[in-house]
Amino acid sequence: MAGNQTLTLWTKLLVAEYGRSRVIAALAQAEDAEFEAIEHEVEAMRKRKSARRRPRPKSLAELLEALKLDAEAHALVKEIGCAYENKRYLGELWRVKRFLASHGVDADKLRSRAAALPVLVGVLGEVPVSELTEIAAALKAPARGDLGILADQILGSEDNSACAGRAAGAIAAQEPVR
Repeated sequence: MAGNQTLTLWTKLLVAEYGRSRVIAALAQAEDAEFEAIEHEVEAMRKRKSARRRPRPKSLAELLEALKLDAEAHALVKEIGCAYENKRYLGELWRVKRFLASHGVDADKLRSRAAALPVLVGVLGEVPVSELTEIAAALKAPARGDLGILADQILGSEDNSACAGRAAGAIAAQEPVR
């Protein structure tokens, strides 16, 4: 591997100093081959290398452009998509899979939230505007994380007074530690 990297580095240096055509001509002379044959091999290798590259995933804007939505639905899907990219909506992959499954999409093969974006945008494009409006409204409401809910239950906030009463009774029922 290191030898191949060294060869690549030397080749790049030769091309930088002498130019591509002079390096190919010298290689053709060293191999007793025609200049065109060596150049053809180089181009074939370049095409194979570029064909192996993975395509760049589409951005949210490109995905929205591909959907044919009315203005209201487009704006709502864009808002939800931006929240998704910022992890304010469906922050974990399991939540994304659960949402997609609830809309009849098999999401078992998804391995990342980024890979799920095109599928999610497609599903959101088919969802009625009323549901999109509900999702967007829920995004604007102040959200409480799981830890906040748990802390409120332990500390007995006003929202969870019944739970706090049970917790206080359980604590009072315990015998003192000696």
